[in-house]
Amino acid sequence: MGDTSAASNQGTIEQLEFFPRPTKNEICQVKRELESYYKDRMQLLALEHRGIHRMAPMKIVEYRKKLNRLNDLHCAVQMIVDKSIKEVIECRYIEGNTNKWTVAHFQPWDESTVNRKLSEGIRVIADALKMM
Repeated sequence: MGDTSAASNQGTIEQLEFFPRPTKNEICQVKRELESYYKDRMQLLALEHRGIHRMAPMKIVEYRKKLNRLNDLHCAVQMIVDKSIKEVIECRYIEGNTNKWTVAHFQPWDESTVNRKLSEGIRVIADALKMM
């Protein structure tokens, strides 16, 4: 705390954020998780279909960790306020469509607009996950 007062004495003001922003690495990690969201969800559904009770105890722990993370991601997507960003994120990542298909689906928009909405959505999701 002494460091901030010394910085203030030199004319530098440091603004503390109520909720810390995700780092670039955290945002990249969220993007990777979103890119594998659909595949991971399908794998978990297949395991559930086979019967979780048949799994080894360590596999059950891994299953629950993955399920919790996917649920957190889904919850963070639901927290997106901007409807157009939410729709683009759901189309691309939750429904598991390719980027090319997503761009075609939102055809009146330019590819750069769709990609900008995807980037903004990923940042919003990373923010939400950081608060969870």
